[in-house]
Amino acid sequence: MRPDPAADRPPVASVTRRAAPDPSAASLATTDGRRRPPVEAGSTWRFDFAGVPSDLRLLRTQLTSIFLDAGWPPEQLTDMLLAADELATNAIVHAGTGFSVACSVGRRVTIEVEDGNPGEVPSLPGRGSRAVGGFGLRIVDHVAREWTVEVGDHSKLVRAVFDRPGAPSTPEAV
Repeated sequence: MRPDPAADRPPVASVTRRAAPDPSAASLATTDGRRRPPVEAGSTWRFDFAGVPSDLRLLRTQLTSIFLDAGWPPEQLTDMLLAADELATNAIVHAGTGFSVACSVGRRVTIEVEDGNPGEVPSLPGRGSRAVGGFGLRIVDHVAREWTVEVGDHSKLVRAVFDRPGAPSTPEAV
């Protein structure tokens, strides 16, 4: 039996930021009403979720605030939020564990969803497939510049990357 990484996670989302805050910029509120530092280039946010459907609304709300505060064009928000929602939905439906979302914001956005079920590795269904499901990943494949999967001993991480319109799309441009 595999250890359940969600066992130590809080029942509601928590936010961790891995960049020094800029006190002169406006802050955004976390789910528990505390103020969170503003978004700046190179910031990475991490959200931990229990793995229930109501987590999706909270995730979309938090990411919308981050993207808008970072100055991403509103027309691109739909694609990034849709991809995040699809990846998180896959974690809820297929992994059956809590999950974490990391979002890095710079000249590109990287959204990573990690769950505690390395045995359920996502893949694209074949074109014309009559299988039920699998369309969320096809949507991610369509809207993201790239997506990847990393499988560890006790978890799986699915990553989607989006370029800022007009920004170079080379790996050095991060």
